[in-house]
Amino acid sequence: MILAPYLEVAVLVLGAIMLLAESFASQLDRRFLAYAALCGLGIIFLATFFVAPQSSTESAPFWNFYTADAISLFFKRIALATTAGVLVMMLDFAPSVSMGVQGATPQSGLGEFFTLPLFTCAG
Repeated sequence: MILAPYLEVAVLVLGAIMLLAESFASQLDRRFLAYAALCGLGIIFLATFFVAPQSSTESAPFWNFYTADAISLFFKRIALATTAGVLVMMLDFAPSVSMGVQGATPQSGLGEFFTLPLFTCAG
């Protein structure tokens, strides 16, 4: 079974990997990052069904403020699903992101554009 705090950690790691890939892969199509984020969110969504529910008294002292019951897992699934929906909508909006900036290439700024919803979801 998976511990519930690892779900948030997985979303943060996914966002960090996307930022690093965008920074170091100059020839990468930035829309690929959105597809990678969607796949990662899908895997994390499936992982929510394998989380062991635990109360705050059963967890480690650092996580005593954190509970993982059925309601919190339900709302984690809603947050992951809406983040995936936002990324799908952002794919259609992505070509017009850099049109408003003078001298910007069509791919500039898309990595951060696709990563921001992931960090928002983790929050």
